[in-house]
Amino acid sequence: MRRVAALALVLLAGCGGRGNTDEPPDTNEIRRLSTPGGSPTDAKAESASIGPLRPEDQVALGESGARCHFLRNNQLLVAASGNDAVARIGGELRHFVQTAVADESGIFLEDRQVSISIGRVDPAGAAARLTVTNRRTEVQERWAGAWRCAG
Repeated sequence: MRRVAALALVLLAGCGGRGNTDEPPDTNEIRRLSTPGGSPTDAKAESASIGPLRPEDQVALGESGARCHFLRNNQLLVAASGNDAVARIGGELRHFVQTAVADESGIFLEDRQVSISIGRVDPAGAAARLTVTNRRTEVQERWAGAWRCAG
């Protein structure tokens, strides 16, 4: 019986009982360590920040290229073709799935974290509104621009 009790104590000590003095990090420590540079507030603001696409970014859409574009001040912010779309969110090129077919009235895009909604505000023209929403951080950005789709 003593042997069994002694063996149980040895096993418990080796399984992270009192012998392990490392405490797990708290939520704030995890957030601080996983946020590169800047403060968590800066990272939260960037989580829905859309930036202009680079010329090489459209190559990510394949041979067919972009069929629809959202432009603001002559800068391309969203390019969509087929079932794929690209945008730069927080400086990172991201691919989005179209939840509805892109047409001249607009489009709705999403990935695991971010959604993008583009809708024309003037049915006769190209004037449109773009809304970027980060569903995890609840940050949202809105822009006015032009939405155009090729025939």
